[in-house]
Amino acid sequence: MRTPEKPDRIPYDSVPDCLKELANQARWVGWRWELRNREWTKPPRTPAGQFAKNSDPETWSTLKAIEACVESGKFDGVGLMLLDLKCFAAIDLDNCRDPLTGEAAQWAMDLINKGKSYTELTPTGTGYRILGHVGKEYRSIHRKLKAEDGGS
Repeated sequence: MRTPEKPDRIPYDSVPDCLKELANQARWVGWRWELRNREWTKPPRTPAGQFAKNSDPETWSTLKAIEACVESGKFDGVGLMLLDLKCFAAIDLDNCRDPLTGEAAQWAMDLINKGKSYTELTPTGTGYRILGHVGKEYRSIHRKLKAEDGGS
């Protein structure tokens, strides 16, 4: 099984200011593709290469440290840890885009276009990740939607 492609690097200029403000905080991890049970996964890592934990800020680092690891080839990508970052929400839209044609499901495009937020392709190219500010009334909601549900 061939390793998935590394994601395209996102130009720093296109990253919204609200995320740039987090650059010097220890909220960042690296990742590299790993094959587990015949499926590719991207577990979070510390700059030293150990597994990072999404529930343990002691295993996170600054964006600069993680970017250096990506530049050196140690990691394939960068991840942002959202634990206790109450003003942000992340929405993963999985299996809604054809990586060969770039065609996306209409329900996914509707969600992307509704929000005034930052959206990027997932590393596999088959989905999107939306990051943005969220109002206080929505900060305790955690809901997982599946493509077969029509994204609703």
